[in-house]
Amino acid sequence: MLERPALEAIFSAVVNEASIWPADELRINGFSAIPERVAVEAGKLTYRLETPPVANRLGRQSIAVMLLVDGREQGRVRLSGDLSRIGEVVCLSDRANRGQILTAEDLSVIRRDIGMLDQARPATLAEAVGKQLRVSLSAGAILYEHLLTAPPLVKRGDQVTIVARNGQIQVAAPGEVRETGAKGDWVKVKNLMSRREIQARVVESGLVEVEFN
Repeated sequence: MLERPALEAIFSAVVNEASIWPADELRINGFSAIPERVAVEAGKLTYRLETPPVANRLGRQSIAVMLLVDGREQGRVRLSGDLSRIGEVVCLSDRANRGQILTAEDLSVIRRDIGMLDQARPATLAEAVGKQLRVSLSAGAILYEHLLTAPPLVKRGDQVTIVARNGQIQVAAPGEVRETGAKGDWVKVKNLMSRREIQARVVESGLVEVEFN
């Protein structure tokens, strides 16, 4: 007699093999089988999948399988279960305001059902630490990538060193930043020696660089 635990194991194997998500992220609840037990002969048990699951769908899934013993049909059974996807998300430990630069102490990582989250990509802890919030968020809010931005390293009026490179040649000049920029941004900078305004890339606070031919 094939009973519920064996039937649930078949359902789990089929769903995990077909799923687009890793097996350790999937959870199956509310399993049911119709019929709940099937009389089978002694021998090698296999099954033939007759109605497959939908690979990229969570929620209630149903499949139909034909049970076989040594290749002989023993009976058809319908197996169902509720699929959810569990994963880690980064949340705010306390309320944070727009413009705040996040530290590890501001954040917590929890495991939860992520199947119903927004289609936007959640940020990882490494991506969130050191970033600036675009909006104010309440405690417990999930951090998404689009809610974060790199903090500015320079702003209008800052005095910086302009480094110009060409191969092994490097020259430096004092400059004044004309607009706000984060690391890697190209910003307008006034060369205080030549009085010319140029485009330079932000390297760090107080340092920008250009390339010349």
